[in-house]
Amino acid sequence: MFGFDGNQAAPQTRELLDGEVRRILDEGARRARQTLEEHRSNLGGLVQALLAAETLDAEEAYRAAGIPHRHTDREIVLEETALRKPLVKDAVVASTTPRHRT
Repeated sequence: MFGFDGNQAAPQTRELLDGEVRRILDEGARRARQTLEEHRSNLGGLVQALLAAETLDAEEAYRAAGIPHRHTDREIVLEETALRKPLVKDAVVASTTPRHRT
């Protein structure tokens, strides 16, 4: 009504949003370039392996890039399960702690 669309942001708000989006995108691009530069040697090994083989499975790609890789899903599950197991000292404390009856 009267040329105002209630669903549209004010020009100043749009400018603020556009500026923030631009800042986030620029920062992401900067961090991506920095990460690629820091790991250039890893990328070089990966590129050479891909040029030679055209396709690599995950283990081959990690090896070519010189990055340690957990080999199986089973190892990951075992590691995560081990992290959740209570320690023996926790079990001893729990068994010797008096319980209140309600």
